[in-house]
Amino acid sequence: MLVEGEYLGGKYRLDTFLHDNGVSSVWAATDMYTNRKVSIEALSDTLPDQANSSARFTQAAQNLTAGVPHPSIRVVEEIGQSDQGYPFLVMEHVEGKSLRALLEENGAIPLPRTIAIVRALLETLSAAHDHGWI
Repeated sequence: MLVEGEYLGGKYRLDTFLHDNGVSSVWAATDMYTNRKVSIEALSDTLPDQANSSARFTQAAQNLTAGVPHPSIRVVEEIGQSDQGYPFLVMEHVEGKSLRALLEENGAIPLPRTIAIVRALLETLSAAHDHGWI
């Protein structure tokens, strides 16, 4: 289990927990060499088939390093391994709110904004599809 203040790969300090989807957790972190803010996604250490999950996570991360040239898709900058042997990936950090947070704060989103969000989502999915990700 990762904790705030922990270092990954000898240079990334975990600053703030952002999200856990049951398979991996996402953290805002600092690259201590460049003092740059990054996002870290680390595989959970509680999965039942850890070896297989680790291999699949690493393979997916390697595919992501190829990058898809689209402004809504973050580039994976590095793939690493924790001291406990679990893989993690490093991405550019993007500030913002989740759709869930927007809905919780504002209730229903006005139709023009909803259309803009859906359009951006579909363009992103199209770019991923064009590169064989989905």
